[in-house]
Amino acid sequence: KMMAQLSDHTWLEPKFAFLKDCADSGLEWVNVPFCGFDPMRMSGERTCVLGNKMELLRSDIYPGYCIVNCAMSYGAYRWRFEICDEKSMTAQRSISLGLTNYPLFKTGNLFTKLEYNMWLYQSFTGCVQHKGATVSSLEMFGKGDKICFVLDTESRCLFVQKNEGAFQLACDNIDTVDALYPVVVFRTFNFVTEPVKLNAIQFC
Repeated sequence: KMMAQLSDHTWLEPKFAFLKDCADSGLEWVNVPFCGFDPMRMSGERTCVLGNKMELLRSDIYPGYCIVNCAMSYGAYRWRFEICDEKSMTAQRSISLGLTNYPLFKTGNLFTKLEYNMWLYQSFTGCVQHKGATVSSLEMFGKGDKICFVLDTESRCLFVQKNEGAFQLACDNIDTVDALYPVVVFRTFNFVTEPVKLNAIQFC
């Protein structure tokens, strides 16, 4: 069903070849065990806390991030985040979802690290950003939305699906030499608790 969300003409795009192969061959996705938000790979309890290993909560006025403990280095992966609550989206208070390198190897302040190391789909604008540049523009998202990602390390592409909509190419030419990890970023200057839930990460 997931692959059926792509329209017929999309199959002609080389970057969607992996999704087409999955649909044609009926490849099965297998759950990656023991995955969840990693308390050792987050920006600190002043920015976010874990409700449980599959739920992340914003905890204070400061921006921050938390990485999922699944190193994605070969093959294809899919996972989904659910935005359980988001009080009001502004440029200063938003949620971003995506991929990151780890460790965060660029020196500088937190925002420099986020921009340099991560590919982020921002709730407020719908933009996907990397190294401070917008690489694609998708739909905005917020409370109640379910955002599904598919990463194909061979084609170096990341695809995004909002709820039951069509898959869209979020970014290509991703550097897959080093392992990549799913990540959630909170950017805020107002205290508010906004849970984000992670479903099972799957490998194909």
